[in-house]
Amino acid sequence: MTTGNAITITADNVVLDLNGFTVSSTAPSGSGSGILLSGGRRNIAIRNGQIEGDPTSANGFQNGIIWSTTEPRNVRIADLAVSGC
Repeated sequence: MTTGNAITITADNVVLDLNGFTVSSTAPSGSGSGILLSGGRRNIAIRNGQIEGDPTSANGFQNGIIWSTTEPRNVRIADLAVSGC
């Protein structure tokens, strides 16, 4: 990915299993997020993978996981590595 958010979750009751894969970005100036939870989501599980920016520069994602507007509820994150964000 080069700019923006990689994954945006806009529904409740979502399980995002990355199945060992990496969500990565090389965007200049650290923009966007690996995963964005939009609008007060509930019952979200994110697991089994990596979110990665560029740890040697200011490039990549600005945030690994973040929410917009209303804070989410009942979010579980397991077996997930976030680096370089």
